[in-house]
Amino acid sequence: MTRQRRRDSLRLKLVAGPGSSSETAQAITECKRAVGSYLKEMREAAHLTQQRLAELCEGDLAGLSRQAIGAIERGEQLPGVGALVVLSRVLRFDPREVLAVVERHEAGRRAALHRFGARGHVELREMADRLAADGHAALAAEVYDDAVAALSEDASVPCGAREIMGAELRIRQAESLRRARTLLPAAQAARDAICRATTRPEIQARAYCALSRIERERGYGQIAEDAADRAVALSQSIGPDVTFAALMEKGLAQKARDRHAEAWGAFAASRKIARTGGELGAASLAEGQLALCAAVLHRHGAARSWLRRAISSAQRANQPGLEARWIVELARVELDAGRPAEAEQLAFASLGISRPWNQWTSAFRAEWLLYRLGAAAHSRPRRRQRPLQLRRLHMRVSEPEEAQVEMAEFEAAAMGAHPAF
Repeated sequence: MTRQRRRDSLRLKLVAGPGSSSETAQAITECKRAVGSYLKEMREAAHLTQQRLAELCEGDLAGLSRQAIGAIERGEQLPGVGALVVLSRVLRFDPREVLAVVERHEAGRRAALHRFGARGHVELREMADRLAADGHAALAAEVYDDAVAALSEDASVPCGAREIMGAELRIRQAESLRRARTLLPAAQAARDAICRATTRPEIQARAYCALSRIERERGYGQIAEDAADRAVALSQSIGPDVTFAALMEKGLAQKARDRHAEAWGAFAASRKIARTGGELGAASLAEGQLALCAAVLHRHGAARSWLRRAISSAQRANQPGLEARWIVELARVELDAGRPAEAEQLAFASLGISRPWNQWTSAFRAEWLLYRLGAAAHSRPRRRQRPLQLRRLHMRVSEPEEAQVEMAEFEAAAMGAHPAF
């Protein structure tokens, strides 16, 4: 079972117990994801593209187009009974296996939550932290929710402290939900944290940063920028760490709205804070974003220069994940500048760093760049294993926002534009 499938299935709810309508909606969403992940795995095991699968199903079931198959695999809709029967015939699996997979994961989830249920809020928070660190973001979010419930029933914690601790838990839950790609509940958790932290501006600013990040990924750029502005205003009287985070979120929100010149100003201000405080990892983040803005503004020399600074800062901060990320960005700049040999060398360098450190997003981007280079150079033999590696890495991408371009290109290739897929 792949990591992505485990992540999707651990939070699965088919039968809605006592709870709110939002919990029921969340259960349905996770059910769709688990089924979609399973069917995608079966299709890939059969070495079929979505387009080819649609062609094989066309004579049996009207309406099962490539777009419909894509929606099912993305977890946007569930297949009907007829569609499931036809898919099972073409992909050669027992349709009852889908129900069996759902039942197994539901039983595992209930058993896990039963073990967690008798614990106090401190233990639950520590368990959720471990789950989040291990990549089980969806289950971590549920355990954070249990921690909030346990905290509310702990009479030994004063009321004011209870609200502040609850706000901290909601921020962590919002981040876990964001990583699990359940963005509406994530935004609700962040807003709950904002309401709870009215007496603590530093926590409220962090909650606004979380909300800005979530709303940006939901595609609501203006709301994201407004939340970032609130975080910046609150952070002025707090400290440089929170101010840095708020300015970075503001810059990212502006960049998402194609206001790169204004985003440049926010990233430059955040870099100044990081450099003043000697925070090289934070400085690397800001320098990399300055480079991306420069590239969009067609200042390729400046982009190359800022990326080299970002790589140097990441190396000095001993942050291989950031180093791999900016190296692959520099490779893209070199490729766009018509220097494929330099781009290939940098892509291999990024791959050499990202794989040992499990930086799957950077590894996917580097592999895709190498695939493009191999496809473009007809005289150079291409490794036949690369498409298979790309499929596996595609399912492990943890930060899709970083790899938007590569993921779109890969998905277009996987749907039939490139025969290797």
